[in-house]
Amino acid sequence: MSHVAEPGGYLLAADVGGTRVRMLLAHRDGIEAARWQTHLPDGRKYPAGVLSLLRTGADAMLATVPAAPLLHVTVGAPGVTDVRRGVVVAAPNLPGWTDVPLREMVQAEFGVPAAVDNDTNLAALGEGAAGAAQGVPDYVFVAMGTGVGAGIVAGGQLLRGAHGLAGEIGYLQPAAVEQEPVRMDELGALERQIGGLGIERRWRELLAEHAHAERLNSLHAPEIFDRAEAGDALAQEVMRWTADLLTGALTTLVLVLDPALIVLGAGVGAHAALCTAVQEAMQRHSMPVPRIVPSALRAEAQLHGAVATSLSALSAEYPQSAPPAAAAPVCLQQHAYRC
Repeated sequence: MSHVAEPGGYLLAADVGGTRVRMLLAHRDGIEAARWQTHLPDGRKYPAGVLSLLRTGADAMLATVPAAPLLHVTVGAPGVTDVRRGVVVAAPNLPGWTDVPLREMVQAEFGVPAAVDNDTNLAALGEGAAGAAQGVPDYVFVAMGTGVGAGIVAGGQLLRGAHGLAGEIGYLQPAAVEQEPVRMDELGALERQIGGLGIERRWRELLAEHAHAERLNSLHAPEIFDRAEAGDALAQEVMRWTADLLTGALTTLVLVLDPALIVLGAGVGAHAALCTAVQEAMQRHSMPVPRIVPSALRAEAQLHGAVATSLSALSAEYPQSAPPAAAAPVCLQQHAYRC
């Protein structure tokens, strides 16, 4: 895309995952200026290593655009985050991420105001700003990747709870699983079952039971769902098992929150076949059931939400000059996905 002159400065958005760091530089009006991503090697997964990658990515993007000041940074972290204190309480997929003062670290590194939030919360905001939940005041975004979590929007406001735990559904304990204490520094009971690794483990167990070819052992969860969609009987069994466990968790959310919409996202959850299977399973209930759709933004949802968060922060700090908080960041060509 061609770059235009930047009259007022830039916003920096970052999505820190278990294996990758993705970043986006936006103009003050939320329009994309540049982007950068890199693999997150094991030796750089500690807080200091991630911070150095954020600096590397920011410098690389700023070198490609007209000179202007950086105004605000928003970072999404894959774990429980206390937004008020700016602290990542626990991120099971990253070593050394317990009570990390990430906002303070980012502000010291870049010299500008910063915000940090759970990556799933940012994805929920992104879907509301520019994705499948636009115009919907009550919805839940459910992320299914390595872990499982939810971002909850009620009355147009993101719910975080007293300790930042709202939406941590990966720690729900399915009835068929032995009950255990919740340990925030480990994967939860539900996500161990239907996170990507749990789905792949179930697939390998079924292959072993039916003496199928070992070459199928290495399939990842989306590929297993592709096979289910194509008619593979074992893959369909994994799909039903996943959908049943997820439906149990979603039923709890519906009874507590009564959302109008549930958006399924991240690498596993956005698969259209899973969305259809869950929608069909939910229809067995004799109660109002929300629409269930795959994410419209896919891997871009967190970055959209991060830009929206920075826009909101600028609006609060400079109400006369900043763009409105509701402005939707235009980070990519948008697509509509439906079951």
